[in-house]
Amino acid sequence: MASSSPTTIELSESESFSFLFTSLWEVESGLRRVVINIPDTILYKDGVPHRWLFTSEQTGEVMKKKGDKLIPSEIVRSFKNKSRSLRGFKDQNSKLCIATVWYMTSKTTMSSFLVDEVQLDSILGEKSVIEILAVQVFMGGWPVKASGIFEHHFWLRRNSTSGHETFELVSAAEGQAISTFSHKVDRLVIGETHHESCKSYALRVVKRLESICHSRVANVIVQIAFNSSNVPFVVGARSILLWDPAVVFMDNRLRICFVADDAL
Repeated sequence: MASSSPTTIELSESESFSFLFTSLWEVESGLRRVVINIPDTILYKDGVPHRWLFTSEQTGEVMKKKGDKLIPSEIVRSFKNKSRSLRGFKDQNSKLCIATVWYMTSKTTMSSFLVDEVQLDSILGEKSVIEILAVQVFMGGWPVKASGIFEHHFWLRRNSTSGHETFELVSAAEGQAISTFSHKVDRLVIGETHHESCKSYALRVVKRLESICHSRVANVIVQIAFNSSNVPFVVGARSILLWDPAVVFMDNRLRICFVADDAL
């Protein structure tokens, strides 16, 4: 009897971003906390800050701050300190910026812009005219030839082995890669160290998503930045493709309903 083709769910750009950070913090399913670096990221809900995620300096695990910390003065103070301490490279145009604002450009797509502490305080203090997904500590990037953000593409092959490819983005505005890692060519920016670090982090993300969804991740593009010590940080995800996931996606706001274990 021929096996049926797996059901697939491809998340949009905005869904991928939201689901990534929700999955990295998720603890209600009895999972252990994931050890991975992220810049402090505050997810929005109904137009206001809702959940502040960060990596613990003590354990390296993704944690959530208490709700009483979600006030503009505390967010600006913390983001200002974290943006300095992470020590990523910032060019002349972004050296005063402390946060990245991720926002919806359509029902499925998203973009971002950088803000300094005054602009961040203004955004946090009033209802935004744009649909904000998250505000995130801006750490810059290292090394830099373009935006400082690397995109690592993971995919499953038909023989169950995985493929890996690393790009560096030109800029948030242009949104395309300018250089691709390869063992066979001279490299301008992306070295083997950065490729292997991106690969290792992408595999951690894949493992986490598979634990959450009870399914295989067929394809994912993870966005990663490095600080000046070449330590990687996951800053986003642009695409996620799942095979036979045990979740139901209700709409583009990504309300996730987990199927009970005894129903799997």
